[in-house]
Amino acid sequence: MVAAQWPPAVCRPPTPCLNPQGGHSFSVHGVWPTNTNSIIRPSACSQAVNFDPNNIPADQRAALDRVWPDLKGGNNEVFWEHEWDDHGKCSGLSQVDYFWKCLKLWELGKLDARLANAGIVTSNTPTLISTFESLLA
Repeated sequence: MVAAQWPPAVCRPPTPCLNPQGGHSFSVHGVWPTNTNSIIRPSACSQAVNFDPNNIPADQRAALDRVWPDLKGGNNEVFWEHEWDDHGKCSGLSQVDYFWKCLKLWELGKLDARLANAGIVTSNTPTLISTFESLLA
């Protein structure tokens, strides 16, 4: 499951963002594996290796910085480590493969483009939940 975050919603008081990049575009919050026989998603699996920022290739880092910013803490690597520890370790993939898969899934979803095609312009103006539900169904 790909989880998106909307910067204006994440960055509202009382917890303003230290890294308010993104403006009016959705960004990745995380990619969470699911069990095939359950709606419960696994988390905090311990069988994989620990996150190592030195293992992130330069092209992957550039893509992650662009679509997966740490809005609240301002340190992308800390956010990615948290997501790796809670979800990536459960994916059965290596750290590099997990983040490549996340980037691929994000690009396939084309959330901002799908919204624009449906006439939804990303802004601070409220949009009915039913509009999103019909678009993403």
